Amino acid sequence: GHRERLRKKFAQDMDSLLEHEILELLLFYSIPRKNTNNLAHILINTFGNLDNVLSQPIDKLVKLEGIGESTALFLNFIHDLCNEYNLSETAKTSISSVEDEKKYFMNYFSKNSDENDCLLLNINSRLEVESTLCLKTQDFFNNTSETKRIADFFIKADCKRVIIGININEPISNINKKCLNFIHKFKSSFSSIGLAIMDCIICNKNNAFSLKSKNIIMF
Repeated sequence: GHRERLRKKFAQDMDSLLEHEILELLLFYSIPRKNTNNLAHILINTFGNLDNVLSQPIDKLVKLEGIGESTALFLNFIHDLCNEYNLSETAKTSISSVEDEKKYFMNYFSKNSDENDCLLLNINSRLEVESTLCLKTQDFFNNTSETKRIADFFIKADCKRVIIGININEPISNINKKCLNFIHKFKSSFSSIGLAIMDCIICNKNNAFSLKSKNIIMF
């Protein structure tokens, strides 16, 4: 029952786990039928701390009794996975002003001139781009399955705030009814899930225009 107790302790509060307990829990998945408590203590005592254990070269790890190549590879994999996750977290783009919004969408549409003319930004509580979804505005008007796809994206991402970017092939000064109709339909389609539209940026090849900053439409 020791393994089950440790799993429950992790599920209730990971911060309560000591370093050797975290390592022991990891070792459960590469050494399924042996006591990993003593091995976790040995690893921590040998290399100093959990980070040092995970970052050790495979040839050093396998020198310890009880550590095979597959376990050493697994520990290295956990280390690399954590590093990759940290990099992706710190690489999130901050969107804290209208100018940030304009730059983001202008850069995106300049590099992605495909048939998708709309980009949705899922904005987290720190005003960072958490995830994105591209679509065709025409499909949104004509295809009910597209509305469902967008709703599923928002629900799965637990999205509370969205910024919309629309790419058009006409002068920015001539904001056509299609853009305004898109916003109205978008608001009515997703108001029930508590989604806040922060802004809508209209782009063409040379410029970008914020509907919110110009009070063209109420958000």
